[in-house]
Amino acid sequence: MSDMPTPSKDRLPLVEQCTQRLRRAVLDGTYPPETRLPSERTLSEQLGLNRVTVRSAMTHLVAGGLLEARVGSGYWVKDFRRFGGLDLLPVLVEFEDPVPLARDLLAIRRQLAAMVLEQVRAVADEAGSEFEKADRLYYLEDAIAHLATLVDEGATRAELADADLEVIARLVEITGSRALQLCFNPLARVVHDFPALRDALYAEPSKNLVAYKALLRWIQGATDADPAALLKAMAARDRATVTALERSQKRMSGRTSPKRPS
Repeated sequence: MSDMPTPSKDRLPLVEQCTQRLRRAVLDGTYPPETRLPSERTLSEQLGLNRVTVRSAMTHLVAGGLLEARVGSGYWVKDFRRFGGLDLLPVLVEFEDPVPLARDLLAIRRQLAAMVLEQVRAVADEAGSEFEKADRLYYLEDAIAHLATLVDEGATRAELADADLEVIARLVEITGSRALQLCFNPLARVVHDFPALRDALYAEPSKNLVAYKALLRWIQGATDADPAALLKAMAARDRATVTALERSQKRMSGRTSPKRPS
């Protein structure tokens, strides 16, 4: 870890910087599962940080399921594949092959989307005619309208991603399910912050907009489309996204391949 960059006080607090650096060292295989971390003194010397900062960072990683504190034996690395959570996905993007990772993320998103559609339909059926007046539906319509404006204006993909994330958030809010929101939020954020995937997702933003408008009509009861058909269309778009990502990666094949965790 001697080649790790010196912390910058202009960025994150030192404890958070240290936590991120140790987390990456676990995920990239510098410290494999079931190995003991160097002592606090050794790490503090390697990282150029005081021992209190290093100890605080390791405490965070214990809470996150990456390390285990063993009495009299120090800190040991746990297998992140078994004990990690969604918070690790943004870091894995730095190491994993982007194509299979993107394919998996989109597949998980579709499964969650199926649950969201089921819940939205249930909420709409229960509310009946009053559903058209619901604030949550209005917020979804407004978010889709904003995305449409950005598409017309030729906004950047980062701006489109922000607007798309807002549409998703408003859609999940309609369900009223806190569990779905808490599951969807980190996944949506990872997709949003995955540059290669983001660029592929919004290569043709007008198609994303068409899909959202069709979804809105279904939620409003203006069409009898089967939710399965909506999900099938989503799967087709996801396949096209992965194909675009594969082509992009081939064009960049001259660059160094990402290092995968061992």
